[in-house]
Amino acid sequence: MGIVGYPPRNVPRHGPQFLSVCKEDRDWVKKVHHRMGHPDPSRFAQLLKSTHAAEHIVAGALDFQCDACLETQKGFLPSRQAAIHANLGFK
Repeated sequence: MGIVGYPPRNVPRHGPQFLSVCKEDRDWVKKVHHRMGHPDPSRFAQLLKSTHAAEHIVAGALDFQCDACLETQKGFLPSRQAAIHANLGFK
């Protein structure tokens, strides 16, 4: 009998900047990230900077990894074998 069930989930690995932020601020970053539609970390940090968020929160947002974003992230995309490329000058 084979293995039945779901494959293991990707486990988010938050960076040290995110883990050094207090729990209240971590929860706030998670909530805002979700409500903003799961933006890319660099765009999310730019948004926080534009709203004059504290520097430690912006640094923590850059180290935050969302589990939903990890699950929907596209992995390695192989190159198209039949793609026509521009002439690169090699002879």
